[in-house]
Amino acid sequence: MAILATVSGFLLRPIMSGEKGDRRKEVMRLIKARLDPDHAFLSRDRDHYVPHEKLLRRLSDAGTAGTTAARGQHGPVAWREWRWTEPARIGECTWKEVRWRFYENGRVVFHAEMDNDVGSFRLGALQGHRIELRTADDCLLGAWRAAFFVRRQSGIHHYPASVVEDDPLLQQHFDDLASSQNGACFVR
Repeated sequence: MAILATVSGFLLRPIMSGEKGDRRKEVMRLIKARLDPDHAFLSRDRDHYVPHEKLLRRLSDAGTAGTTAARGQHGPVAWREWRWTEPARIGECTWKEVRWRFYENGRVVFHAEMDNDVGSFRLGALQGHRIELRTADDCLLGAWRAAFFVRRQSGIHHYPASVVEDDPLLQQHFDDLASSQNGACFVR
């Protein structure tokens, strides 16, 4: 960074020694904008590249339900699970199977088998899945999303995640959840 400051100071010396005026201010503003470390690798300030998502929406297989076994002083907990067992593909990214499990106590579990066969210089891609949890009368309770960086040429790998959420809507309408849910595979 010190080298950049020295070089820019040397290059700006002819401009700084000239007469003061609007032209000088305009040139200084332009040079400072281009040498700003936050914008050094952007082509233009107004043309930022924003990565887009690619989506593939699908309906889940029929959901399953069950209860966990009682552990110590904790009683059994009911759960509902939805799977997408049909393989999906967006470009070079593959999803072999995706599973979402919601527990009555607020735990949300995600598991996916994903692969990335990208052949370019990219190291991989951000792959994930999104579920829109709805009741039997099609009322949207919420949407959950999980994503992982999948390295290229890694083969099918398992990507699990778990989180505990205190979502009052989910707890209140847990018994009213629809038998199949909408989901979307996405790539960033």
